[in-house]
Amino acid sequence: MTLRGYDGIICNDGTARKKKGKRSERGGRKASGLKLFATMMAELLFEIISVLLLTRLEPFLLLGNGSFYATNYSRGRRYIVQLDEVLMGFVAELDEEVFAHSKRVQSLALLLGERMGLTSVELNQLGLGAFLHDIGKTSVPAKVLNKEAPLTPEEWELVKAHPKVGFDLAESLALSDSVKRIILEHHLWADGTGGYPQETGCTTPSLLSQITTVADVVDAMTSHRPYRQALPLSTCLNHLVENAGTKFNADIVAVFRALVSQGLLGFERPPSLQTGNPAITNGLTVGRR
Repeated sequence: MTLRGYDGIICNDGTARKKKGKRSERGGRKASGLKLFATMMAELLFEIISVLLLTRLEPFLLLGNGSFYATNYSRGRRYIVQLDEVLMGFVAELDEEVFAHSKRVQSLALLLGERMGLTSVELNQLGLGAFLHDIGKTSVPAKVLNKEAPLTPEEWELVKAHPKVGFDLAESLALSDSVKRIILEHHLWADGTGGYPQETGCTTPSLLSQITTVADVVDAMTSHRPYRQALPLSTCLNHLVENAGTKFNADIVAVFRALVSQGLLGFERPPSLQTGNPAITNGLTVGRR
């Protein structure tokens, strides 16, 4: 392999040998040698970073569900390849729990989407958008995300800004509109009457955004947080049912409810679905999503 600007040949073993023939000026050879060294080191560093990121990202970009994993394994790897290098850097900077949460949200969102009959293109968009839905939280200090005490109004504003921050990042990297909408809209109510941010330009969130919202709420409620213990699945399910048609898409809630009743989510099956459960109140807090 011959590199432009270098009067020599890079061998397969990584060594360099000079070509026969007329030599360049001494200064030119020195400059070319430095340029070659810098290029080789940059490529080596890129490979090291790529391996480290792929090792961390790959398990979180795949569903892990038997049939879906088998049919989407290669597509999952392409997610990684297609991610802009800058975006990969932002993903790697996510708080550890936010990163794990994003993986779980992606897994559940893909399962819901598959059950709802989404196309392979829609599933790809959903998978990437669900995984990146909290990418804007790279702008929120870890001490705020992991604070045990109630947040101050100023801290809440920081948290509530993460969908717009994530959207701006995704837009700067020319991600698809479907992915950008998931990132921007995953805190909006299904009927468009509540949630944040309100300045989205859309009356209601997209279907892919609404699927991500349900998956996000489920994981937020059933996971341990610094400010509270994990809530029972029955509490979470009742919250979804109570707010189906307003905060949450009723069809998506029905699909999730069916998955729970069939024992397909790895949770304990709730003994019953009581719409009058006293644990479900209008003031129930889902958490710092």
